[in-house]
Amino acid sequence: MPGEPRGVSQRGPSARRTSTDATPAGGDAGGQTDRPGRGRRAETEIQQVRARRTSRGRVAASLRRFSGREACRQAAQQRRRPPRTRDREHETENTRPRGERTDPRPATRTTAEAEGGGGIAPARSGTSAGASASDMSGAPTTADALVREDVEIEIEIRTEVGPPFGPIELYPTSTVLNYGQSLFEGLKAFRREDGTIVMFRPDMNARRMASGARRFLLPAVDLETFVAAAEEVVRANAHWVPPHGKGALYLRPLLMGTGADLGVKASHTATFCVYACPVGNYFKSGLTAIRLQAVRGFSRAAVGGAGSVKAGGNYAPAFQVQAAVRQRNFDEVLCLDAATGTMVEEAGASNFFAVVEDGTLVTPSLGPGTILPGVTRASIIELAREECGCEVAERHLTLDELKSAKEAFCCGTGASVTPVGSISVAHDDGTEDEDAATVFGDGVSPGALTQRLHRILSGIQTGEDAELSQKYQHWIHIVEPK
Repeated sequence: MPGEPRGVSQRGPSARRTSTDATPAGGDAGGQTDRPGRGRRAETEIQQVRARRTSRGRVAASLRRFSGREACRQAAQQRRRPPRTRDREHETENTRPRGERTDPRPATRTTAEAEGGGGIAPARSGTSAGASASDMSGAPTTADALVREDVEIEIEIRTEVGPPFGPIELYPTSTVLNYGQSLFEGLKAFRREDGTIVMFRPDMNARRMASGARRFLLPAVDLETFVAAAEEVVRANAHWVPPHGKGALYLRPLLMGTGADLGVKASHTATFCVYACPVGNYFKSGLTAIRLQAVRGFSRAAVGGAGSVKAGGNYAPAFQVQAAVRQRNFDEVLCLDAATGTMVEEAGASNFFAVVEDGTLVTPSLGPGTILPGVTRASIIELAREECGCEVAERHLTLDELKSAKEAFCCGTGASVTPVGSISVAHDDGTEDEDAATVFGDGVSPGALTQRLHRILSGIQTGEDAELSQKYQHWIHIVEPK
């Protein structure tokens, strides 16, 4: 069979020869009993030959069974099957009536399943019911429960109760593995002083994922489903939300092509899931400026590409440059435009702002489609105009213009507002361009506007600024308890 590895039988079990004419070397079938025990040894050898042939036949059959074409055919048949009836033969731990569960773990309500927003699995046994928020520093400690929803594009959306946090089964032919057909989002849930848990602007994350889904030919998860799924994850992992002022619960929604669709095309099946991770405060003792380095010859995205999409594949190409920059004792890479290599676009995982010489707050424009439309970016633009009275411009920002800038900062979900102390420019070989270096203020302390915007945004998210929290209450989504 074409495509099968050499040394593997090309005959499956149905075509396997079963003749037993194998004869030991140095004798024939009629002479196998000349000496005592010789017949038994010969029969043993024949059985071993049969076993090897049978084993090779099974391997070949397995290879055929899991070939791309066969997997696609099986997936199509699976999609055409009617929903299984709820009978005793097909019951699972997640479908068995609550009173008949054999799993000793407590069941978690699956309200989102009825509402079309995903489901929650029981919490893992042995998982701590809480954590010390003072110890949370952003390490990848995942929370308990996971929402998962499978989407068959041409048929329907069906919501299933997802497992606790753990591995997700995927076909080797799935488009997320082979072609990077995947999107992700990032948002946070905060615990306020009165114990209320809130999410910050989840509607914007939902709309951005829907926009990326159109670009990547994935099914758009509607706003209600997205928010309901995020809510369910927060509720199921409420014990992981740090105390007021000690951090947040970071949520990571994923949307990816998961069907058995071998071929360079969009998947016929997609999976949407949400998981959570508790994180501590990014800055432990006040705002501390970071050092950025731009690398000539490296750009994150080009005009006409997918730079404005929050796709997994947009981040891996920067890993090598990020590692090199950090090895040179810089905190993050600053991405330049692909056409000229002279204009700032954004940092590795955050948007960039600078207060230029005339006092205008400038951030690179979204127009060329090479910059991610950040949720925090949009919030900062509005707060700078409405609360700080700043003139804000979305336009090109060159490295030369930064030399006379008063201050700069990055912003994103992870670190909120992060002051930038200096920017270095390096060539491909790592040598620095001394003429292009820029230092803001003393290179360590945050600028006045940076501090103010950080305080305003944090006050709205955590509820510490009651007046602004009321004014911008449409940015806050309260997670009602069960």
